[in-house]
Amino acid sequence: MESEKKDTPYTGIGVNPAHRLVQDFFQEIDCGNIGAAAFVREAFAQEPEFWKKATVGFRRMQQFNIVGEKLYLLWNDCCGRNTSKAVNVMLVKSIEDIFAHLDYEHGRGIPFEDDDYE
Repeated sequence: MESEKKDTPYTGIGVNPAHRLVQDFFQEIDCGNIGAAAFVREAFAQEPEFWKKATVGFRRMQQFNIVGEKLYLLWNDCCGRNTSKAVNVMLVKSIEDIFAHLDYEHGRGIPFEDDDYE
């Protein structure tokens, strides 16, 4: 009996083993959160130079368990769905500052006021 294939936001990536690694990475950072998946898809829909930066930022967030819902809060609440700003925040802000903006106790993120991250 053949196992049932689970559809994910990244199902269309392909069956190439390299594509599978990318799909696994995406799933590790979005943790099934639809909003985080939208952020990841938006970041990787940009030019190659941008998504190279995004990959570094996502890996940094992954190291500190800022994945899934927390990643969505960062993009949606803290950066107003501005993907460029969110990627720059992931790259340059201290982890302590990012956690301070993720007011997880109240389920919301505190916006970064700095416009120089856009």
